[in-house]
Amino acid sequence: MRSRMWSNASGRWHDVDIVSGERAPHVSLASFSPLWAGAHDNAEAAAAVVALQGSGLLQAGGAATTLEATGQQWDWPNAWPPLQQMVVEGLTACGVAGAAELAHDLASRWLSSNHIGWVRDGAMHEKYDATRPGERGGGGEYEPQVGFGWTNGVVLWLLAHFGDEIDWRSE
Repeated sequence: MRSRMWSNASGRWHDVDIVSGERAPHVSLASFSPLWAGAHDNAEAAAAVVALQGSGLLQAGGAATTLEATGQQWDWPNAWPPLQQMVVEGLTACGVAGAAELAHDLASRWLSSNHIGWVRDGAMHEKYDATRPGERGGGGEYEPQVGFGWTNGVVLWLLAHFGDEIDWRSE
């Protein structure tokens, strides 16, 4: 993984085209999942935290999945619950200076966005728009779902781990 996916230049892991062997240039939130998996050394973790902060993925309502505005469900500006949890867990566990604070900030953004949507709509959504807290995400081949299990699960996990430590309640 290190030799094929890691880039010192970008400070993150890249998807790799299995035919050409080339690293994909685009950034995605999945680029930081090795932090969650513990598949990094200290220098990689430190570089990845800096890269995440400068990636453009961190938005008011959480972390966008990609910066690619394709209209598809896994792309900009959508934010998916499982990836939020993976990044928060990875940041919390990686041991890099400033990573735990970034994890708290992202957890606060995500919980606040979910709370805004729940107060307004009376439902939890499958995915959210990272740029507009509380707004349901869109795109893809089907109508986004409400009451989605992984959204509820991630919110419960974040509340259990950070609920007393961060300000997440919307006004």
